[in-house]
Amino acid sequence: MSAKEEFSKELEKLKKMSFQDKIWYLWSYYKVYLVLFLAAAAFLGVVATAFYNTTFTTRLGVAMVNNHSPNPQNADLLEEQLRRILNCGKKDLVEINSGLYLGEEANAEDSYLAQTKLAALMASDALDLLIADQETIELYAQADSLWNLEQLLSESQSAVPEENFCLSSDSAGNPLPFSLSLEGTWLSENSYLSQDCVYLAVIKSSPRTEAAVQVINSLFP
Repeated sequence: MSAKEEFSKELEKLKKMSFQDKIWYLWSYYKVYLVLFLAAAAFLGVVATAFYNTTFTTRLGVAMVNNHSPNPQNADLLEEQLRRILNCGKKDLVEINSGLYLGEEANAEDSYLAQTKLAALMASDALDLLIADQETIELYAQADSLWNLEQLLSESQSAVPEENFCLSSDSAGNPLPFSLSLEGTWLSENSYLSQDCVYLAVIKSSPRTEAAVQVINSLFP
């Protein structure tokens, strides 16, 4: 019997069956093929999703540490503002990492989780800006994880006032301007940040320092 004749025969059988019988028959005799089809579809879906994600470009990665802003949507609002500043397209990503607490602001478990996440973000070049309290800035300055901002901004036409540069000690004990005070900027005036979380630093391993400088220049036009 040819494949065409076999197909016609199966079709005639199905026509004579009730809906429930059709379902039972198809599952009984073709379940292996159905399972293989579904597995193939799932695999192709995973591959397509992975490929789709590679088409995105991360424009900026931000971490907010010890931020107790009363606005639960502050991270989403900040992302929208940063996307406007960087003129992001549909395939551009701005990633905001919030809900991180260190030191006296957190219990031991939360502090450990925050440190682990920050270390992972830095190691994977996924972090560019750190917005935090002074204690956290000093912690990462002593670990030599932050840019000297006078050095970073020296080649840009930055209008950061001298009084906004904040000194912290590096691993050798040298006081250097590793952060900027955000007081009086749009970041501190729009309920994005709590009162003590008003310092901004640039991560030394950042692969997107141009975008970081662009954000800084928007803060001090």
